[in-house]
Amino acid sequence: MASQQSQDGRTRNMLRLSIFVGCLGWFVPKVMHPILFPFGSAVPVVGDDRISYVSVDHTNDSLQSKHGKLTKIYERKEGGKRPLLVGPETVVFDHVGNLFLLTEEANLVQVSDMQPSGNENTMTATTTLVASLGQGRPLGGCFTPDNTLYIADAVLGLTRMRNPAGLHSKIELVAAEVMDGDAMTTIRFADDVTVGPQSGMVYFTDATDIPASRDNSMVWDVMYPSKANCMQGTRTGRLLQYNPETEDVTVLARNLLFANGIAVDEQETYILFAETFSLRLAKYHLAGDKKGSLEYVVDGPPAPGCKFSVIMQCDEFGVVPCSHAPPYLCLFALSFACTDYDGVDCAWTSKGNDNEYCYGIHPSTVVPAHKVLNAIPHPLDQILRSMLMLLPSWLAPAMQPYTAISVVDASRNEFVELLQDPTGKDVAGMTGVTVRDNKLYLGSLRNDYIGVYEL
Repeated sequence: MASQQSQDGRTRNMLRLSIFVGCLGWFVPKVMHPILFPFGSAVPVVGDDRISYVSVDHTNDSLQSKHGKLTKIYERKEGGKRPLLVGPETVVFDHVGNLFLLTEEANLVQVSDMQPSGNENTMTATTTLVASLGQGRPLGGCFTPDNTLYIADAVLGLTRMRNPAGLHSKIELVAAEVMDGDAMTTIRFADDVTVGPQSGMVYFTDATDIPASRDNSMVWDVMYPSKANCMQGTRTGRLLQYNPETEDVTVLARNLLFANGIAVDEQETYILFAETFSLRLAKYHLAGDKKGSLEYVVDGPPAPGCKFSVIMQCDEFGVVPCSHAPPYLCLFALSFACTDYDGVDCAWTSKGNDNEYCYGIHPSTVVPAHKVLNAIPHPLDQILRSMLMLLPSWLAPAMQPYTAISVVDASRNEFVELLQDPTGKDVAGMTGVTVRDNKLYLGSLRNDYIGVYEL
């Protein structure tokens, strides 16, 4: 009798345990998952989505200042004035050639009166606060011929300022939402913007549905959404169009893996944009037989530390060259990404023989964590990537000290050369490049200077 009661007790306990485990199995994914993973956990990354690498050539230090082509421009300290040259991500020129910066503090800053500093390969300049651009974080910018500045703001969306230096100029929120299918959706991470030279249409990218948040110093952390999206592997990026006449916003392409830098050719027949973590450059056709279709530009030779998976076909912007990439024409390669482009300027320069050169910037080499994850077989890597997404943003791996610029002949789809500071000795973490007057202007998310490289 006692034995039977003991057996019944064990059966009841097993039943209770089974019910508990079943309830826990329901509770965790249904209740805890949205709390632990507010933007979703990692998805499979297999096959061609896996990255291959090549090593950095440390004998190539052609971007370092000792070769006499690199100059760094710092802000001139004048009368105890509060520093303005803080995180100059985007260098942008207006229609008469004035140089402006979009900074970490959401300011439009003009840089002028550049003078030698007394130190070799450095200059100082006067900085002037032209306008506050709101409470967000401007990343990409483009002036129109009528002196309207369109801004891709990672926090606010697409914004605009008419005649920024004007007494009564103010920032306008142009687009914060877009109808996508049957639903009105939020533009979570506007990344870059350009303006069609023929139609005046505004084309911009919405990189991911993971929004930026402020860090402990109350600065907008725009790096972490890219890191999180790289770990997650979801395709939530979009290519968007804004019509200034009708104020309509249209989705041109969706399901992109971190839609980034953008450019449009002079005749406005196609848009070039970066799909960052797919490591490729995409072309969206605006005219011709392929109108409305998307295709990818050809692969190229490997870049340092990662598969160089795009060769750029770049064309003039027309009247006004736009900002630091179209700042991310290839890869916003931060942290868990490999070293591929962050910024690329597709305002090309010609060096004879009808060659058309484009310049793409690499802000970091591959971090060890990404190499480890890439070597782990599926599905274990997916589990580990989800676990890494649980870490606070300040524990995510930082960029490695490094900067490089890939030079590409767009007319022949050929890789030309790599300009590189392999250890970040003189320039490190540069994320944007703008071509102007046979010079490359280099911006970054956190530095207190801009670089200028003589071509």
